[in-house]
Amino acid sequence: METSKEKPRAGPPPDVDAPLEILRELLAIERDRLKTAQRIEKERKIVFPETTVIIRDIQKLMNAIRTEKRADAACTSQDMFETMDWDLKL
Repeated sequence: METSKEKPRAGPPPDVDAPLEILRELLAIERDRLKTAQRIEKERKIVFPETTVIIRDIQKLMNAIRTEKRADAACTSQDMFETMDWDLKL
């Protein structure tokens, strides 16, 4: 088995333009990875820089999910506002 002499590199951050359902699935995966990374760090008494990358990805996904939820809520509110029958007497 060959061993690479290149340093391992973090993969690209998650695509935060994905649908909300995918973002939630990715968030669940990243949370599992974080639990595993924390367990390994405790067992080996060492801190891995990769754990920081996992945390960064979790933060990006959470922010994207929050933003998507706000956009959906704003869209729903705007749609309701536009479709209401306004009978204003001034």
